[in-house]
Amino acid sequence: LGTVFAIAVVKMLFGGIGCNFANPAVAARVFIMLAMPIALGAYPDIMGRPLDAITGATPLAMNAAGDAPYSYMDMMFGLHAGALGETCIITLLAGYVFLLVMRVVDAWATVPFIATVAVITGFAGQDAIYQVLSGGLALGAFYMATDYTTTPMTPKGKIIFGIGCGVITALVRLFAAAPEGVAFSILFMNMFTPLIDRYTRPQPAGGVKHALV
Repeated sequence: LGTVFAIAVVKMLFGGIGCNFANPAVAARVFIMLAMPIALGAYPDIMGRPLDAITGATPLAMNAAGDAPYSYMDMMFGLHAGALGETCIITLLAGYVFLLVMRVVDAWATVPFIATVAVITGFAGQDAIYQVLSGGLALGAFYMATDYTTTPMTPKGKIIFGIGCGVITALVRLFAAAPEGVAFSILFMNMFTPLIDRYTRPQPAGGVKHALV
């Protein structure tokens, strides 16, 4: 259902590849989170065979409750339970570095995203390193905030985009009922990408800035 929503609704209804207004994977995850949150954490029997999985509080949820049982090394190497893509930070980082070396992505949005979360949560009295290593921050910052279509085109725009994502993520983690806010922050900032592009794109020499109509 999430895949159908991502492709049919977010991508194809807006013109196909390169025309979607939001990151399809992020939008589909938010849709599933809102439409059927219980299903995301349930592991029923399939054809009478139970899945090799358990449900429980994630490290980020434990931290929100005042308990942080895992070390930084546990978080880095995925020595804890968690959803796909938010456990072994070292492998996510290795893939991201490879993409950087191959010049497939850049770090203009990624670094401000992670740094903003660290700074705000640190000032709020949280363990900033734990906040960076837990949840879907690494996955979102490395692979979602670097999407070509739904993020700004210029370095300045990407920095603004990353800071915006970081602020929203930190505020959700600190004050909202849900312990995680990466998907919501990226989806929210995706909607501001055209506006950011409009005011950060370089002007031709001698060109006149056009007022927003």
